[in-house]
Amino acid sequence: MLSFSNDVDILKYEPVLFGQLHFPGQVLIEGTGGELDGTTFTKTGEDFESAGVLAGGVVYLQDSEGDLDGAYEIVSVDSATELTVSVVRADSDGD
Repeated sequence: MLSFSNDVDILKYEPVLFGQLHFPGQVLIEGTGGELDGTTFTKTGEDFESAGVLAGGVVYLQDSEGDLDGAYEIVSVDSATELTVSVVRADSDGD
């Protein structure tokens, strides 16, 4: 099936759909213990590739201190345990 949009396209207009109002069927992986270092998100013990996580998707990140709480664009799936993420960009296709 050909998609006419990615999750990140929806995020630009309806960010609440990826936070409090998300649909359970949207969630490919969930859990705790991930680490964000710059634009690299790592989660050991999970397999992003097998779960179907793709560039253009969205990851919702939140920490216990409240410093990090929001949805981010998945720019690339770098390995089974590592993603490159970004704040939402105006043009996801451009460099």
